[in-house]
Amino acid sequence: MFIWVMYDIGDTHVRTKISEDCRDFGLERFQKSVFFGEATDGLMQRLAETLKSRMKERDEERKSDSILVFTMCKSCLEKKIVIGKRFNEDDYRKKNCLIIG
Repeated sequence: MFIWVMYDIGDTHVRTKISEDCRDFGLERFQKSVFFGEATDGLMQRLAETLKSRMKERDEERKSDSILVFTMCKSCLEKKIVIGKRFNEDDYRKKNCLIIG
């Protein structure tokens, strides 16, 4: 399945940490505050818990800040309409790699 993470965070420190967390979980930046990639249910749950913990670091910001994490199946993604910046989900798929050494 595919996963989207979108956020509106006022605190620069928290915003930076959230973008780092998204990358650490294998997501790629699509726009400044939008990440996209492939994920399992387990990975999505772990990411959501990580982001929730990150938000708790700055409780005073939580009232106006938000993070949206949701999944999209392949058939739904195929129905996308792209206006502007090119979007090819293959660019965001997990890359298989072999580490030697």
